[in-house]
Amino acid sequence: MTTQKDENIQSFFRRKIKRLVKLYNLERFPFVQRLIQYVCKIQKKKIWDFVNNKEETALFNAKTQNINGSVQPDGMKDYPSTRPSLTFDYLSGLVRWLAQSDYSIISYNDLAEVPKFGEEGEEFNRWIAKAEREGEKSILLQYDVDANPDVTSRILDAHIAVKIPANVMIFARKIFDWKLKRDGIIEYDGAYQLDFKKFEKFQMSGGVIGYHCNAFDRAGGNESLALEIFEKDVEELRKNVDIHFFSMHGGHVSTEGKSNATMKVQTLLRKLKLTWVHNGNSVYFHRNWADGGASNPKYRNEPGDPLDFILSTAIGQRTRLLLHPQYYHDFSNKRFHFPVLQDSAWVKETQKLFQEEALEGQRYWQVRYEQSQKNIESFEHFFKQPDEEKPVFINGLSRSGTTLLVSMFDAHPEGAMAYESYPRYLYIPSNDGVLTREDFIYAYPYSALIPVSYTHL
Repeated sequence: MTTQKDENIQSFFRRKIKRLVKLYNLERFPFVQRLIQYVCKIQKKKIWDFVNNKEETALFNAKTQNINGSVQPDGMKDYPSTRPSLTFDYLSGLVRWLAQSDYSIISYNDLAEVPKFGEEGEEFNRWIAKAEREGEKSILLQYDVDANPDVTSRILDAHIAVKIPANVMIFARKIFDWKLKRDGIIEYDGAYQLDFKKFEKFQMSGGVIGYHCNAFDRAGGNESLALEIFEKDVEELRKNVDIHFFSMHGGHVSTEGKSNATMKVQTLLRKLKLTWVHNGNSVYFHRNWADGGASNPKYRNEPGDPLDFILSTAIGQRTRLLLHPQYYHDFSNKRFHFPVLQDSAWVKETQKLFQEEALEGQRYWQVRYEQSQKNIESFEHFFKQPDEEKPVFINGLSRSGTTLLVSMFDAHPEGAMAYESYPRYLYIPSNDGVLTREDFIYAYPYSALIPVSYTHL
């Protein structure tokens, strides 16, 4: 007898197969379709076995209980956790260390101007010119509050205490993403309670509260209804806090490739006087780091240490760190691992220090910063460029012998060739790690795109 759970799992993989066939135009290749079906069948069995294995479920529920017997604060005790578990003082220590560093900590209120949709590059250029004149190197912190708002309240206390801004993106109402993705069920999370008094105090100290849009998910994929929800959400939030910026929640992606980030909200932006700052459209930064993408091997095989991104921020540049405060709750997560993120040296170090009750976040950041600076200085002479040298940009057509040319140039001791970049990458969605136009700006800083000399083959 087929159960409702089994039907839900079968439905999920039918949608997955349909999406893959459509995305990669595989209708003419039945063998490939059968191969995908076989792989999905194996995955489906693993999920079905987990859902129906009472011992596995009991073990998971035991793992998600803290020492007081209450549920781990992620609202997901009956489903595998989809969030890393990191130490709170690592994040709090970052805030305290940045406050006494020589970096300028900025918010979206510090943009050179409020950019119109599609004109973000002009704002970026004006901001760079101003930052270069004033000798500033800037860091912007953005917090996406996808769950567990009380952890965000704790980190905002740190910001208020040291008087540096941040940008906090909040839902008007939160649903359980995993139930929508797994079962197609839209269920609201009653535990998502926002502390508007704390937000008001935070805004008075220079912080920014923005809208985190999950309207497409809550509308069940109905785009016209999603636009109505978007407008009502902003109006409702504005009863308690000032909202001038918004970002799209990652959320669920439909079989047609539609999501929150694909919503056509341009008309609403003018009506509501909102600026779209992240996901789907973005103001520009020289580099970005996100703990959400870093936990997913689909997006980054080598997520890197956020300190590297901070250290690489030079005068006249700005870097954005996108963080999810709900990750930094100090609860262990031994059963479900995130190898890309949790195998990083900084994660292992902080977890070990926390377990030994020896983690002092601000000092941890300061010591690692000083060590990294010494390493940079010791290798700096290798990268000094003679004044008379100028880089040469070479562009070749596909299938024209560029691989051979790369090998020839790279063989010279004074030459170095980067990997190839194809213009078509700019127009393909980044579902499978391909650069979007937004990602391209992140990957290739503005200063690196200024042509010094150019040769076309």
